[in-house]
Amino acid sequence: MPKDTLTLELEGSVSPAEFAQAAAGFWQLVSALQKHVAPNAHIDWTVSDLQAGSASETITCESAESAEIQNLVKEYHAIGLARSEARPLAYPSSIVKAVEKVTGVLNGRITAVRFDSRYGIATVTSPKYKGPDIKHLATTFGAVTGRVQTVTNRGGLRFTLYDLLNDKGISCYLSEGQEELMRGVWGHVAIVEGLTTRETGTGRPVSVKQISDVQRYADVEPGSFREARGAVRPEPGGMAPEQIIRAFRDA
Repeated sequence: MPKDTLTLELEGSVSPAEFAQAAAGFWQLVSALQKHVAPNAHIDWTVSDLQAGSASETITCESAESAEIQNLVKEYHAIGLARSEARPLAYPSSIVKAVEKVTGVLNGRITAVRFDSRYGIATVTSPKYKGPDIKHLATTFGAVTGRVQTVTNRGGLRFTLYDLLNDKGISCYLSEGQEELMRGVWGHVAIVEGLTTRETGTGRPVSVKQISDVQRYADVEPGSFREARGAVRPEPGGMAPEQIIRAFRDA
C-alpha cells in the first residue's frame, strides 16, 4: 500500500516535557488533518523514527487511498509554510490549536520547529531567537559528510546522518530501488550526495533528497597516524619536532 512520512523536529535545548508537548501537538495536528482532508479514508499510523540528538519524530501513514495520503502530506507542508510566514491559518480550530501547541514550545532556548515532508521543510523560529538566520533555507546539489546512525524503510527508505561539523541529525531520503547504496554503511562515516537543503545563515545542512550517491569512508585503523612518521623532514639547523609542538602549546 502507498506510504509517506511526516517529520517534526525541534532545534535548540529541549527538555523531556517540552518534547512531549510538541509530540502531543504533532499527533493532534495529524489526527485533525486526517478528519479535515480524508475523513472517510482508513489510514494506518506508526512511529517510524525517534531521534534524541535532534529532538525529532517521524510518523508513517499508510493507506490504500494514495490520493488521500498525498493531500494530507501537502496540507501538512502548507500549514508549516503558513505558520513560518506568519500567515493566518484558514483551517478548523482543531488544526489551529494543534499547531499552537506545537509552536508553543518556542521559548528562545528552543529556537525553531521544523515541519518536514517530501514537499519541503518549513521552519518556525522563536521570537526570542536573535542568532544567525535559521529560518530561511536554500537547496542546491551538494554533499554532506557524517555518520549514518538510523536507517528505516517504513514509508520509504530514510536514514539519519549526523553531521561531523555540527553533530546534528540530517534527514536523508532515498528513492525506490536505491537500497543497495546503504549496504554496509550503517554506523560508519559516509559522504551523501544529492539535493542538500541548508540554513542560509549558518550553512548547516538539514536534509538531503534526490540522493545520487552514498560513499562510505574507509575506516581509520588505530595507530595509523604513525605511518606519517618521517613524512616531513626538518631543515638543517631548524627546530626539532618537540620544539615546534612546544612553541604551538605556549603561543
